[in-house]
Amino acid sequence: MISGVTLLKKEDSYKKNYIRFLKILISLVIFSFIYYIKDCIATNSSISMINFFKLIYQKNITNAFWYMYLYLGIILMIPIIQRMVSNFKKLDLKYFIFFSLVVCGSMPILNYYFPNTIYSSNFDLFLFNVYLGLIFTGYYIENYMKITKSKMIICVFIL
Repeated sequence: MISGVTLLKKEDSYKKNYIRFLKILISLVIFSFIYYIKDCIATNSSISMINFFKLIYQKNITNAFWYMYLYLGIILMIPIIQRMVSNFKKLDLKYFIFFSLVVCGSMPILNYYFPNTIYSSNFDLFLFNVYLGLIFTGYYIENYMKITKSKMIICVFIL
C-alpha cells in the first residue's frame, strides 16, 4: 500500500524506471552472490557462475530477498500503472480494488474451505490480482479517504 502512496502520484519516465530497475537488480545480484558463496562454503560445493545465475533466475538464493523480486516486477509495471491510475475515476479505483482484493483475494480461501466453489480455469481475471489491489488501495486511501480517529480504531480492531 505504501508503494501505491509513494509511486502512483506522479508519472515517471521510462528511463528513470530503467535506472531504478538496474540499481535493484545489481543489488540483488551482489547480495545473492554473497549468500551463494556462503552456501557453497557451508556445503563444500564448487562455485559456478553458471549455477549462480541459474539459481538467481529460477528461484531465490535466499528467501530473505523475496521482496526484491517483487519490487523488480513492480518497477517494470509502474510506468503503465501510473498512467492507468491517473486516468481512473474514484469509482474505477473502487471497482479495481473490489475485484482485486475481495474477489481474487478471497477466492483461494473460499475454494480451500469449500472445494465446490472452484470455478472454471477458463475464467481468468488476469488484470486483477491482490498485489496490484494493495498498491491501488494505498493510492485510494491517500487520495480519497479522510482518516479519522474512529476509522483508525476500527482498523486496529480489524487488524
